[in-house]
Amino acid sequence: MLKKILLAVILILMVLHFAGCNTVKGVGRDITWTGKAGAEAIDKIIYPPHKNQQPQITYEN
Repeated sequence: MLKKILLAVILILMVLHFAGCNTVKGVGRDITWTGKAGAEAIDKIIYPPHKNQQPQITYEN
């Protein structure tokens, strides 16, 4: 029962998310942004900044 409720919530959130994109181009941008953000997060774990250096986060549109 819990799995069905969780699946329904996930599907509803996905529909709302993709409705917000409105276009295939918008979905592509969202996927690209997610990939870049994930890659930056992994890079920060593998190559942490020096003690005196502030971490840099970039968000490109």
